[in-house]
Amino acid sequence: MHSGVATNLGDLIGHDADLSKAAFIEVGPDGECGRFTHLDLEDQSADFGAALQAAGYRAGRSVALLGRNSVAYLIAYLGIMRAGLVAVPVSHRQPPAMIAHCLKDADARLVLTDGVVPVPDVDVPVVPLGPDMAEAIRGTAPKRRLTPVANKPRDVAMILYTSGSTGNPKGVELSHQSQLFALSVFEPMRPEVSRHVLSIAAPLYHMNALSLSKLALLMNATVVLFTDFDAEHVIRAIPSYGMTWLTGIPTMYALMAERPDLLDGVDLTSVRKITLGSAPLTDNLLSRLRRFFPHARYNNSYGTTEHGPSAFAAHPDGLPTPPLSLGCPAPGVEIRLVGGQDGTEGILEVRSPANMNGYRNLPDATAKRLKDGWYHTGDVFMRDEDGFYFFVGRKDDTFVCNGENIHPVDVERVLERHPSIAQACVVAVDDDVRGAAPVAFVTGDDPVPEAEIQDFYRANGRPVETPRRVIFVPELPLAGTNKVDRKTVRAWAHGIDVTRKTAGGTPAR
Repeated sequence: MHSGVATNLGDLIGHDADLSKAAFIEVGPDGECGRFTHLDLEDQSADFGAALQAAGYRAGRSVALLGRNSVAYLIAYLGIMRAGLVAVPVSHRQPPAMIAHCLKDADARLVLTDGVVPVPDVDVPVVPLGPDMAEAIRGTAPKRRLTPVANKPRDVAMILYTSGSTGNPKGVELSHQSQLFALSVFEPMRPEVSRHVLSIAAPLYHMNALSLSKLALLMNATVVLFTDFDAEHVIRAIPSYGMTWLTGIPTMYALMAERPDLLDGVDLTSVRKITLGSAPLTDNLLSRLRRFFPHARYNNSYGTTEHGPSAFAAHPDGLPTPPLSLGCPAPGVEIRLVGGQDGTEGILEVRSPANMNGYRNLPDATAKRLKDGWYHTGDVFMRDEDGFYFFVGRKDDTFVCNGENIHPVDVERVLERHPSIAQACVVAVDDDVRGAAPVAFVTGDDPVPEAEIQDFYRANGRPVETPRRVIFVPELPLAGTNKVDRKTVRAWAHGIDVTRKTAGGTPAR
């Protein structure tokens, strides 16, 4: 426990915090698993860190976490860093070969797991995550005391691995300073945050859930932590725990909005704030959510693994943030848009202490993304006349049709305004005439003819963006981060004929 300002990312609980207050309520598929106070998190993370030190793990070594959401996972995560070691959360929702790559690339000296997936054959100790994990570490002394580590600001605190959609995941080295700075951006919100009961159902190996968990500890809030995301499970838990702040990824909310049968029968009046981040937000999703949560404030957040959720904040003059905007540059953060015509649209670059140290063992990849302290995000943004920033799309997803740039997110936002479409994912298909053509996979309870959707798009969007095919599917595939898996959708689109004329009268499936 720190007095004053924390310098170690694992040491977030202040001496003046209400230690008796619930920090985490763990909820599994079968109901509540346990309640843990801020004092529990403080004592147990210190004890686990001391166990690592007693077992001879030296500062700077890596310890991997492979498991579902749990309080034990967070205790281990904090304890690893408090002991001066490097925490390495690894996604269990990726292929075994990618898990093995992460463990090898991070040079993990210990693996902590809940058994959700088999641990690849590694020549290091494997310890079960749980209440007895400190005792299970080889060489632990029966009496132990955490020795504070005098870490330097840019010492690596954790390594988060990117999704690996194109090749092996890249290990993003994040320092204690970078993540503490990212949390400090939210300091003006401390009085508000401390009063909230947050929901966290996104995976803890992802920046979204991990950052919110640390924010709750730093600001003495309470978290309802779900082992995994299940729309019905989360909805039913809202009144049970009096949740006031829902957090997650837009796809998760879209799945909740598809259950009006549940939402209409549950008391949702406790919810006062909804934060959506890590994926594009649409007007359609906001309007659907407002039907069920009319009194909630909505916050569209943005962050990447490489610099966290710290780039944007409220307007310095107090102007209200437009619904789909991320906000304005946060204090201490420099932002610029490059590659555009006049600086009001282009690829976002960010310079701040929150930026990563670099990609582990990949100096060339680091050099491409980090130049003179600027992190090149690869995300296309635009800025309006009031200084508000808006996400346009991933540069990697952008394609050219008839000589014009097409941003899939723009097309999806228009499509989701149609009353028969709940979610949309747009990908490019090779076209000998146009270069590439947009194809849309959409979900909805009442499929309508493809031609109707295309006519709707021509009336509401740029004609060149009109999807050449609109295909209704039961659901869109999700990646391990609960975002729509565009790689899988691209595979669905392979070989689709975009030259045929639309036959009206029959819904496309």
